[in-house]
Amino acid sequence: MRDAVSATVGYVIHRPEWTDSRIADVLRADGHCVEFSCPAAGDPLPDLEQVDAIVVGGGPVAVYEADRHPFLAEEIAWARRAVDSELPYLGMCLGSQILAAAFGRTSVGRTDRAVEFGFHTIEITGAGRSVLDGLTSVYSMHEEQVDEIPDGAELLARSEAFDIQAFRLGPHAVGVQFHPDCREIDVPWWWRDADRYRGRPGAQCLDDQVRDARRHDAEIQSWTERFVSLWIAGDLPTADAAAGSTIRTGSSVAG
Repeated sequence: MRDAVSATVGYVIHRPEWTDSRIADVLRADGHCVEFSCPAAGDPLPDLEQVDAIVVGGGPVAVYEADRHPFLAEEIAWARRAVDSELPYLGMCLGSQILAAAFGRTSVGRTDRAVEFGFHTIEITGAGRSVLDGLTSVYSMHEEQVDEIPDGAELLARSEAFDIQAFRLGPHAVGVQFHPDCREIDVPWWWRDADRYRGRPGAQCLDDQVRDARRHDAEIQSWTERFVSLWIAGDLPTADAAAGSTIRTGSSVAG
């Protein structure tokens, strides 16, 4: 990183209006510059020579649809170059699947059409304790996950419904299936924008989502501040082998 004190972060979104983000708020509060780009709307991807870190958010497409969406194929190839360049990379939801797809993986859904929409607990692995410690409940809005984590990646967390909740690829790249970017104030808007998830197995009603947002927002905020500070500086701790770190080459979804 050229300047760990004041970094330029390329933040890829998949709808032009998706600029409200806890991650962006924390980055700015720490003195960093956030530059949004929406390739789906025709924006160029961030120039990897001009940014110090990369954030890739969620979206309404799937990585296996890259042949139908040229911007998505470009993002996947660009993500590979970013990781190979050792830029800090944070992918959330689709962004985590793009990270995995850049290394030959894809995404799959459950056979029973179950989703994670709302707040749910995660099980942090031994490898994940140094990265995810402090999180007990996370917010999600998805129906798919990575089919397998890339070779050599570390599984950081799983949940009851989806067994790849977070993974780490090398020292600087992290993918999380959940949404630390969603703030308490965003929950009603996210719920209204989620017709495809409402009413399906695993989906919380709006009242429950709002209630759990009040319960967990401070915890998620505290974790995000700690994570972002370490991640952007390239200082994410590595797992202690004695803590039971687990390296996996893949895991399939239970139906």
